[in-house]
Amino acid sequence: MQHTDKYKLDLIEKEDAFSPDALNENTQKVEAALIAHEGAVKEVTDGLDQRVTVLEAKKFAVGTYKIEMDETLNIQVGFTPIALYVGQSWRFFPVHGLILPGDTYIPPFLQIVEGGFTTNIVDGHTGYPGTYHYIAFG
Repeated sequence: MQHTDKYKLDLIEKEDAFSPDALNENTQKVEAALIAHEGAVKEVTDGLDQRVTVLEAKKFAVGTYKIEMDETLNIQVGFTPIALYVGQSWRFFPVHGLILPGDTYIPPFLQIVEGGFTTNIVDGHTGYPGTYHYIAFG
């Protein structure tokens, strides 16, 4: 009886008397290889599941909003940010801000609130009208 080169499975030749032993040995070899493969795959997927869980706990949202004078906006991002960066390139005067929970400005130009943040422009003293971009980190 001959064997395959790589996995050493039994090759039944035409002259061999039929016996289920060779087939049973092949089946047992295949089953053992599948069990070993399942174990190796499980180690990899268990590690990936843990990584995905860690990554899913980290949140961020990116967006744009447009604001005019004497307007207050409540921007919802789906979670309460732990940090918020807002920026606008307005002609020659770039406006940028990094806000952390509890930061307050008088009057409050940016403030982190439950589920997002609020922003406003009061007579141009705390910001400029226009389009702003933000990144909220959770």
